[in-house]
Amino acid sequence: MRQDSVTKRLSRAFLSSTLLPFLCIVTLSAGLTDSIYRKEISTMTTGYLDSLAGNITQYIRDLDQVTLLPYFSTEVFDMIERMGHEGDPSYLEKAQLEDALESLLSSIRYTRNDYYSSIMVSKDTTLFSSSNYFRGKPKDHYDWTTESWYQAALSDPNNLHFIPPHVPTYYDTSNAVKRISLVRSINNLISRKPNAVIKVDILPSSFGRFLNNATFSVPSVLYITDKAGNLIYATASDKRMEDRVQADTDGRLIPPDVKANLIQSHVIPESDYTLSVALDTRAILNRSGKIFAIGIACYLAALLISMLLNRRFSKTIAQPIEEIKRVLVAIQGGDFSARYQGRPEWELNEVGGSINTMASELEKTIQHTYVAELKTKEAENKALLSQIQAHFLFNAIDSMIALLYDNDIALLEKSLYSLSGMLRYTLRKEETVSLGEELDFIKDYLLLTHIRFANRLVDTVQAADDVRGVVVPRLILQPFVENAVKHGMEPLSRKTNLSVTARREGGDTVITIADDGAGFDSKHTDITRSTGISNCIARLSQLSPGSSIRIESQVGSGCTVTITVKEGNHEHTDC
Repeated sequence: MRQDSVTKRLSRAFLSSTLLPFLCIVTLSAGLTDSIYRKEISTMTTGYLDSLAGNITQYIRDLDQVTLLPYFSTEVFDMIERMGHEGDPSYLEKAQLEDALESLLSSIRYTRNDYYSSIMVSKDTTLFSSSNYFRGKPKDHYDWTTESWYQAALSDPNNLHFIPPHVPTYYDTSNAVKRISLVRSINNLISRKPNAVIKVDILPSSFGRFLNNATFSVPSVLYITDKAGNLIYATASDKRMEDRVQADTDGRLIPPDVKANLIQSHVIPESDYTLSVALDTRAILNRSGKIFAIGIACYLAALLISMLLNRRFSKTIAQPIEEIKRVLVAIQGGDFSARYQGRPEWELNEVGGSINTMASELEKTIQHTYVAELKTKEAENKALLSQIQAHFLFNAIDSMIALLYDNDIALLEKSLYSLSGMLRYTLRKEETVSLGEELDFIKDYLLLTHIRFANRLVDTVQAADDVRGVVVPRLILQPFVENAVKHGMEPLSRKTNLSVTARREGGDTVITIADDGAGFDSKHTDITRSTGISNCIARLSQLSPGSSIRIESQVGSGCTVTITVKEGNHEHTDC
């Protein structure tokens, strides 16, 4: 692989040592500016929303006075109470009430553009209806109790109710104009029982006179919602912001994206409404982004100048370092004859001379070190093998003791014959054997296990002819077979199956030891820490680097051990 020059490394070091602090300073400055700017916008927006909410509150109070007009005329109130009590008023009574209410509403109806229509009803009777914008009349004998706004007024007769945008269906002509309404019941002054319900309609655009001229320092959208989340009115500072606030098919607000918008809200007193503003965060970030961009531009200019100077003064250090690197790479590749060739003007000639001395000494001692390492590995391998031999012997003696306790002398005799052959195998001096010999040993071990456990274990030992000569560590399979018997079969009362197979896969030898016994949770239990298994892993790694032992198990489903001996192990000479 091509290595970068020392000059480039020095340049990168200079870049990293200056860029990070500079970026931190610029980022902190931009972040502080953004924080201060956001705080200023938030303070100004809060005051602005408070002022707008106050104006809208006063506007709602004026509309509320319209719903209270019947209380200010004794004549009108008496007629409403009489009609609400008696029901089914005559044509003359309705005409008198309409004239009286028309007189009360005339100052509002003909002077205010926000007034759209009004209606007063009682049960299935329309007492009064007027509008400046259409000529439709309420349907005759309409059951007003089916209207939700009528029910709301009756259920809470002491308060004003706010109805979200809707299209009335109770007129005899179609009128698809959406309107919002204020509804109140007209109550008996003594019993407080409702006599009628008055409903005043206004257009949602009526709020536009308060919001349309509102301006902020960044693109924005102002909107009003009610307690149920219905969007009442919205106005944006530009076309791009109009899509930030939308309503679903039911008229409910789709919340603006909080990442793209800085949102502030203010509850409008004496109403169900909340006034909110969504400010474009991208425009807010642009201000701090400009500061960041100016800082980066200044840094790049300074960096260009510093790199030119750095390239000029680093050559006297970079060239000897490159030469030292060449020598070290050669030594790493096994060429101990490589030497540092310095020049009189280079500043690292002393270091180069030390490297030459080190290379000479290393060349002299490498053979002695290599031989000592081989002897150390041989001693470690023998120690590991002795641990496995002792481990196996103890387990075999336990089996003999169990037979003795059962007073089964015949089986004990067979066991001793089997054990004698197995001990001869374990006491052999060879550290490695052929896979065929190891499998024959496992057959003897399983024969001994059958004598003890009768028909509780069903075993199979199979190996392809082309793998029986593969060299493996002696006693590499015994700890896993023993664990399958002791921990997989013994805890169960049912019959257990055990198979030991060996085959060739892509040049590697794969040995599988599988049982359907008790099993364990291999995800939470690491059995490779046990002495027998850890020794097997270590010995296999020493004999054949790259080989592996994989253990998989589930509780109640048995255990599978897969031993992969990498391609390249020579055939055993005894096979």
